[in-house]
Amino acid sequence: MIVFFKIDRPARSTVDFAEIMRLAEHQSVALASATEPLDLTSSTSRAMAKVIAVFAELESDTIGMRVSSAHEHLQPRGSLHRR
Repeated sequence: MIVFFKIDRPARSTVDFAEIMRLAEHQSVALASATEPLDLTSSTSRAMAKVIAVFAELESDTIGMRVSSAHEHLQPRGSLHRR
C-alpha cells in the first residue's frame, strides 16, 4: 500500500497520476489518501481521484503563470535584485 497525504500530492500532472494508478493496479499495490475518504478500488472513486488530479494540475499551472507574471512585472523595475 502507498499512502499519501492528499490525492494531489503524488503528481501534479494528470498523465503522471494516471500512470501511477495504472502501475499500482498492475502491481496489486493499493493507493490511499490519508485525508480524503476515497476507496481507490472502486471505479467511481478512481474517477473522482482523476478529477482531483485535473484540478491539481490546473492549480500548479496557474501558480506558475502568476509567478512568471510577477517576475516579468518586477524585472524592469529592478525590484527582484534590490535588497
